[in-house]
Amino acid sequence: QFAHSRAATCLCGIAWVNHKRGFLRRALYSVQPARLLLANSGDLFGAASTDLILGSIKRAFAGYDPKKLEDALALMRRAYNVFETNQHRHYLAWATYEIACCATQLAICRAYRNDAAGAQSSRSEAETALIELEKLADELNDDRSRVNCKLLRGKLDGNVALLKEAVDEATEKELSLYTLEAKTAMSIAILSKSDAARGGLLSDAEKALGEVLAVLRERKHSNPALEATSHLLLSHIYKQRADASAAREHFEQGAELSKMVDDELIHGLERFERDSWSAFFILSPDD
Repeated sequence: QFAHSRAATCLCGIAWVNHKRGFLRRALYSVQPARLLLANSGDLFGAASTDLILGSIKRAFAGYDPKKLEDALALMRRAYNVFETNQHRHYLAWATYEIACCATQLAICRAYRNDAAGAQSSRSEAETALIELEKLADELNDDRSRVNCKLLRGKLDGNVALLKEAVDEATEKELSLYTLEAKTAMSIAILSKSDAARGGLLSDAEKALGEVLAVLRERKHSNPALEATSHLLLSHIYKQRADASAAREHFEQGAELSKMVDDELIHGLERFERDSWSAFFILSPDD
């Protein structure tokens, strides 16, 4: 049993690294065997950890499919209950963050589908989880959880100012990956606003995404998921400015990188940008 537990821990570590880089199928190839190893081991804590990782992977696979997001949430809630029962505070913070992240995605999904009641229910779950995460962050003096709270609250409300705070706090605490994720989220929030509400923020988004790409190039393209997202968002910005050459260049790079990853949100962004070419420039990027 000890050997099974250690092997499962290693597999979960590999799964998590692949998940964060956008390699979801590779992540599944690691986490599924880990679950089998722990199935009859009596290691409830290890099993809960694999449930949480699997739930997070399923969330990324789900995109804006409400049924798949609910399935992911079910795994996360089960893991949360184990950590809460056994008072594993750091892991409880992790589970609370994952629930908040998935509930936020589900709230946005249901809002897009004009499901007002469902969107409000998911939003309430996300807000409840964020309140708990803020308390756990203070209790544990956990800078990562504090940044995550601002990041998710900013996403939930499309609050650019709060996302800028997340960028600043992550930068100050030298949380590099969190800084990159916050800059990307801030750019998405800016691009989601109307032209009138956006004002001069488009330049802020362009600068932030350029900084993300510069860091990832220095790291030898270590995170193709973030890199693909940044290129596709920059393509959108340059289309807004009617700069066809720059828009095409970033789209082609983003589209190529998106083929490397399995995240449905990134694939959805790539499809959206591809579909918008014919309407905006008459010719598609394949012409």
